[in-house]
Amino acid sequence: MPIIISSGITITMSKKFFISLGAGHHQKPLIQAAKNLGFSVIGVDVNMEAVGLPLCDLVIQESILNYRKIYYKLLRLPVEGEFIGGFAASYGKALLSWAYLAERLSLPALSRTQTELLLNKALVRESLHKVDKKPDSFFQPKFMSPQSIISKQDVEDLGFPLILKGKQGTSKEQVFQLENYTELKIFLKKRNLSQKKLSPSNILLEEKIIGDEITVTGLVDNFQYQLLLITDKIIAAQPPFIELEHRYPSRYEHLKEEIIEIHQWIVDTFQIPLGPLVSEFKVVNDKLFFIELAPQIPGEYIGSFMIPAAIGYDFFTNLVLLFTGQDIQKPSQPKKKKKVRVQYWPQKVPIDSWEDWRLKANFARILNPNPSVPPKSNRDRFGVMGFIE
Repeated sequence: MPIIISSGITITMSKKFFISLGAGHHQKPLIQAAKNLGFSVIGVDVNMEAVGLPLCDLVIQESILNYRKIYYKLLRLPVEGEFIGGFAASYGKALLSWAYLAERLSLPALSRTQTELLLNKALVRESLHKVDKKPDSFFQPKFMSPQSIISKQDVEDLGFPLILKGKQGTSKEQVFQLENYTELKIFLKKRNLSQKKLSPSNILLEEKIIGDEITVTGLVDNFQYQLLLITDKIIAAQPPFIELEHRYPSRYEHLKEEIIEIHQWIVDTFQIPLGPLVSEFKVVNDKLFFIELAPQIPGEYIGSFMIPAAIGYDFFTNLVLLFTGQDIQKPSQPKKKKKVRVQYWPQKVPIDSWEDWRLKANFARILNPNPSVPPKSNRDRFGVMGFIE
């Protein structure tokens, strides 16, 4: 059982501690990997029933967004030992919390400034657009990040339909499709934006690209990009374009060298020293249109299921090695590729149908017993299964 830290407790322990911001389902593989490598794990979570907490040696009960309180509690742990590394195997603001803590504790990580930049879709787009010398295979949809009133002339070049999204949205939240200028004007009314928890300064407008979508997962080690997996992504036809399936091998494996070149250029442009890097592209006639990237673990069971199943690479063990300053394993691609896929059920299905599918799957999990219809984000999906074929 983990030790829950509270006032008045003194513990004699000399350890190397790995810090996990969050101890839920998505953080459990990271915690397990750190334990397997011999580290003692400090789990931080506000939920004392989080599934990863029983694996932790010490527990701090706190919201992972309250980084100052976490830092205060870490410094006052009644134990002897050394903070050796850590990470937030999560998204968005949790990554900013970890960047703050890593800077204060002098641990390997992206700086807070780098993290803020890479989490802002508009700033990433604008920064890459300004670079004079780009890879020949790199393209971007037309985009604009409005700072004031948008005129009809401003958006004519983007064309309709266009995509409107939040600059820092995750899990397909705050993604909308607008068919014409009248719809755009109505959408941008202050009352409507407020209802959707958006502000005029926090939106990105972009050209809608019609093409296949891929997800690219890699690791950056000492400013060098290492490609792990390219997967085809099947999405819903209507906004917010929730993700329905991820497939390996990708139909676009032949673009591997171009994809590596683009990502190394991105790493060089932003001077990314280390960490995971997950990106999305639309592919049109073998042209790669950049959609977004984030310095986070891959979601959708790509890291915990697809990468190990497809190429035999332990993603989370290597992530722990990376964030504790150790050498990581170099990924290699198998000569004979297995077919691996993760499939989502957006709506509730009868239990007998679910059980029939579950018997064929390598794993199955019900995510949301009562998903909203229509779905508002990736969080509104009934269940998921993984298959190795």
